[in-house]
Amino acid sequence: MKKIKLLVCILLSLSLFAGCKKDEVAEQEKNNVFTPRILGGDIAALFPTSDSPQLLDVGTEIDFSPVQFSPSGKVNVVWKVNNVEVATGEKYKYKATTAGEQRIKVEATYNGTTVSRYKDVIVLGPSTGTFTPKTYTKVVMPYVSATSTILQIRNNIKWDKVTHVALKGATVNLAGELTFTDYTTSRRGEYLLQKAHAEGVPVLLGVSGTLSADGWNVYNSNDFGARLANATSRETIATSLANFVTNNKLDGVEVRMSDVGNDVEATFQANIQALGAFVDRLRALLGAQKIITVSVASPTLTRATGLYSTWVVSKYVPAHFNNANWINVRAYSQSGYWGGTNVIGQPSSYELMEAGVNYWKARVPVNKLVVGMSALGIRHLQTSTINGNLVNNGWTNTFFDFMPYRDIIAQDATASTKDNSTAIARGVYYNGIPTITRKVQLLKTENVLGAYLWAGENDTVDEATSLIGTISKTIQ
Repeated sequence: MKKIKLLVCILLSLSLFAGCKKDEVAEQEKNNVFTPRILGGDIAALFPTSDSPQLLDVGTEIDFSPVQFSPSGKVNVVWKVNNVEVATGEKYKYKATTAGEQRIKVEATYNGTTVSRYKDVIVLGPSTGTFTPKTYTKVVMPYVSATSTILQIRNNIKWDKVTHVALKGATVNLAGELTFTDYTTSRRGEYLLQKAHAEGVPVLLGVSGTLSADGWNVYNSNDFGARLANATSRETIATSLANFVTNNKLDGVEVRMSDVGNDVEATFQANIQALGAFVDRLRALLGAQKIITVSVASPTLTRATGLYSTWVVSKYVPAHFNNANWINVRAYSQSGYWGGTNVIGQPSSYELMEAGVNYWKARVPVNKLVVGMSALGIRHLQTSTINGNLVNNGWTNTFFDFMPYRDIIAQDATASTKDNSTAIARGVYYNGIPTITRKVQLLKTENVLGAYLWAGENDTVDEATSLIGTISKTIQ
């Protein structure tokens, strides 16, 4: 009997102890803030930083089931896509159903505290080529380089100010082969096409030989020009370009044949002379509805005499552009202002552009002139003084390099108001808002068709500092 009473007492004590423990836990949870956690699986891959959006095709799924939550079973979990609730519970599988940019977000709430993680995706649908181009009176065109990233295309172009966009997406390499790697890498071209068409902007496929960082020829290069000068390879390139444009639903071709700096005059003259036959063949292959443009050189300043040389530009034959919608006049970033013993100075002056406009308006109708400006600066990293002049005294990128305008703005808060920042390295020359405004005012006075910016991804989207924004509002 005594044993039974003892057993009852023990069980009663254990019951009371357990009840006390539950009450203690409840009290602790009530009085202490426990932050819920989202963990488990490969969190870094499932929820990367916002500068790493994932490209998906319509129909692609992402399984978030490896994600775990703490405290397990007690967290209220909500899944959202573009801030719209799409599911609840710890398990979720996302499916891309429509093209566009989407943010997948998970929120975990416990005891009134909410934590969250998100993943940005860019969903690409099939390119149909069907879109409504925005109306325009003046061309405003960023020219996007082959080294641009998807984020730069998305974040650094003021799409509401743009009428056309060119992407340097095709290259004739040293072996004479036409490649489209610059278009297909990281699906850059596909993204740009869908982004631009969604904004009502036609896309031109830029084709060139090897280019320097400022978007023009490498000294003595002849990759593209030599192939255009040969009738057989010219036909091959024209046909391949036309097929690529048609198959990928692009809106035209921008011919950037910059092999015009060869020491042998007969070589670059033959390259230039071949442009006419190439443009004519492209027009025959693409038809009247596609856009064809051609980039051309401008007169260059001879600093010793103060006179502008037309040695190269005079080799162009204006009649060769009859089948082009317009020509893109490259009137910026003149060599001779950096490197070696060249006296450091402004390579993209107002006067240089003025000389280009004056030359070409006398030979081509102004309604076929789109004039270029630069979103690059020349940053001087090492300098010396020779005969009282500031020079780099070297040619490698340890002496100078090209600096995107957006980076100049990021490093010097007043950079947009001037053309030379001494706050960066040993100085950087570029074009700020006042000079861009003055240049565009000239274009407006001359009533040219428009302006382009190399390279478009180097711009900012801030209203106060954007070069494309300045071009757009000034040229109208």
